[in-house]
Amino acid sequence: MSVYKEGSYGGERRFACDAMLGRLARWLRLLGYYTFYSPKIRDDELLEVCIREDLNLLTRDVDFFKRATSCGLKVKLIQKNSFEEQFFEVVGFFGLNLSISPENSRCPECNGLIQSVDREEIKNKVSANTLDSYDAFWICTNCGQVYWRGRMWLSMTRIVERTKEKLKRGV
Repeated sequence: MSVYKEGSYGGERRFACDAMLGRLARWLRLLGYYTFYSPKIRDDELLEVCIREDLNLLTRDVDFFKRATSCGLKVKLIQKNSFEEQFFEVVGFFGLNLSISPENSRCPECNGLIQSVDREEIKNKVSANTLDSYDAFWICTNCGQVYWRGRMWLSMTRIVERTKEKLKRGV
């Protein structure tokens, strides 16, 4: 359920996720989409943020969906249970670009921008083994978290590829 006509959400794709969609919020950030997520925020405060920042609200809570709808917000009720199904539901509905590139990603933790960083600058922030095993690193310009294309990257790539296949098949 949503308050959109298919494809009519309009504007830049910027999101807010309720407390039940933390993993989805992190993945949207990694895809490069501004995504507000604060698991401890009250519903009223989240509604205010969505109104103020003109965000597309994603929620699993039917009552919250109804409240947001009555406020005139752009809101999508996420009905699937598994993360991959939720991811597919949102990507398909909004027509999101399924390209994970550190240069275009946002920090999954704080939503900050990520930029390439020289190995020397982060040598005290990662283990020696990580530093020896990888050539490219990125850092969040807001919280300082360091990223590299490790095991998690490969796992994400597999999920993105499966999602692309499902979209192609129209499943």
